[in-house]
Amino acid sequence: MVTQDKKNKAINSNKSSFLEKSDSFFLRKENLIVFIIVLLSIFFSLMLFDMKVSIAGDDSGYILSAKEFLDGTQFPLWHGSFYPIFLSFFMFFGGVNLLLFKCVSLLLIVGQLVITYFALKKVVSPTIVGLSVLLFAVNYSLLYHSSQTFSEPIFLFIQSCVLWLFFKIENDRTEDMGLNKKMLMFLLFGLSMFLLVITRNIGISIVLACILFFCINKRFGYAIYTFVSFLVFYIPFLLYKSFYWHVKGAGFEDQLLFGLYKDPYNSSKGIETFSGIIKRFCINSDLYLSRNLLDIFGLKDEMSDVSTSLTILMYILFIAIGIYLFKKSKEIFFLLIYVGISLAATFITQQVCWDQLRLILVFAPLILVIIAFTINELLKKDILKKFQPFLFGFFVVLFFISFVKTVKCAKTNYTSLIDNVGGNSLSGYSPDWIHYIEACLWIKVNVPNDKIVGIRKPDIGFIYSNRNYVGIVKSFDVTVDDIINTCYKNKAKTYTILQLNDVKKLKSLDSIYKYGEYMTAIIFIEDGNYKFVYGCTETQNRTFTSTLKNCNINYVQNLESLKNISLKNFAMFPDSTYAFIKRNKLQYIVNASLRSFSKEKTSSIIGNISKMLITTSYKYPKLFQTIKQFGSDNDEPATIYLVGKLQ
Repeated sequence: MVTQDKKNKAINSNKSSFLEKSDSFFLRKENLIVFIIVLLSIFFSLMLFDMKVSIAGDDSGYILSAKEFLDGTQFPLWHGSFYPIFLSFFMFFGGVNLLLFKCVSLLLIVGQLVITYFALKKVVSPTIVGLSVLLFAVNYSLLYHSSQTFSEPIFLFIQSCVLWLFFKIENDRTEDMGLNKKMLMFLLFGLSMFLLVITRNIGISIVLACILFFCINKRFGYAIYTFVSFLVFYIPFLLYKSFYWHVKGAGFEDQLLFGLYKDPYNSSKGIETFSGIIKRFCINSDLYLSRNLLDIFGLKDEMSDVSTSLTILMYILFIAIGIYLFKKSKEIFFLLIYVGISLAATFITQQVCWDQLRLILVFAPLILVIIAFTINELLKKDILKKFQPFLFGFFVVLFFISFVKTVKCAKTNYTSLIDNVGGNSLSGYSPDWIHYIEACLWIKVNVPNDKIVGIRKPDIGFIYSNRNYVGIVKSFDVTVDDIINTCYKNKAKTYTILQLNDVKKLKSLDSIYKYGEYMTAIIFIEDGNYKFVYGCTETQNRTFTSTLKNCNINYVQNLESLKNISLKNFAMFPDSTYAFIKRNKLQYIVNASLRSFSKEKTSSIIGNISKMLITTSYKYPKLFQTIKQFGSDNDEPATIYLVGKLQ
């Protein structure tokens, strides 16, 4: 009898499909799979460990926000509230300890991989969930964040908890639970959704997705439970902010408005139009779907071109998957709703110029699971079973690509990691950033804390010099039309236009010190032959033009001539730049040659401070005094200027 049972099992085993055998293996080896996931993620996280702060600045911003919250000076709002609050707990015991914060990120990344595995294992085949999580255990894009203080690690961790609770509610059928257990389950669910929302504003997508999902399935009671459980925590949070911190509103309004500007660094250009939003959505779709998403899986390079055709194909794929999943799997259909709402909101609210891979990274594992699950279900059909090994092979290829990329990046990181551990905290930075940080360190030693210093990337400056700065991040650029319109509005003045060489001639005669106060605007021409607009009253104009004639300087007094200037050129009002310096009471300014393209030295730099200094100094030539320069003129220098007495 025993022998016959063994024969039957052997026969059944032989009849099992490839994926059924694979599922059986992954199910039996679950503990080993989880152990390998933890081991691989920790090992490669340590090999990729970066002891420095990112040049993006947002990670430093979270630390600064945590300190301000702990000191009671400001409530964190801009990038989400919870992560700085979370960091402030560790800061209370360990101070501003960058290494500690990075180790916490590592634990969050490893933890979310494990929780994601257990959250999905009841709704996805063991093979799919096992291979998907194993793939991300060696994925460079994910593991890079295990030693950074961005909000991605904690967002992913909380997101995995939300999904675990959602699938538990969905699969365990809480209708059969007692009232107390059901209330506890939904309260935990509401708490996790609340924390996700206040970690990153995009987290509100999970609330909307849950409500929409339950409504589609005509479980309106669950939709109400979900919304109420979220409000149970969110309303007290709003009241706490309002009464204790005097913060009105939800807290994300300013960031949303910032994202909806035509130019986030020049609000004078106004809010984006509806057609502009549609165009932004399309461009972001190309950037994130046809390049960034594939870059995460190692299938494309971050510098590769986007493909609208590929984007359209991906949208068609997602729509087809949605139609298929609607009846096939409610749980995976929910994931698709959540990812769809999140990506749509991201593509609408995020500026095209930001183009940050990490904005889609938090959804990449779910996208992989959605696609793999759909393919897996299709391959269960008798006619397609023979192709099942190809799905497994696809994962093997993706794993190998990710593994190779991560190993290469780990080798590249090794030298700077050893140097950082040995005490060289700047190893791994490019020269522009080394000089920037050296300037911050010099300020830390030589400039008293009560002096006000203006700088680009003030959050990074804080990390290295432990002092606050005034951020100079806005652009003062205006268009030539803005110049013309402003001049036309002031009919009491006559406007004179001079070329750069003529202004230099005035300066050589020391006349600029007398006539600089008349300077209204500067138009920066691409060929370097700038144009200067001077505005004079009738009496001033007679004296000014007389001086110009005596100096044989050609001039034009026709504003219409400016309309011939290309729209590619920009202009500035020196009084606007001066007003910014005066309003912020700046006493020192750091001008660094930070690269526009961080991985390559080109002629293009982030030049808003340079342009501000040039514009202001033409009208106020004695205002700035060079104090210290780090790096030679041709080696991406950072220069510290002392600001003179402000009138």
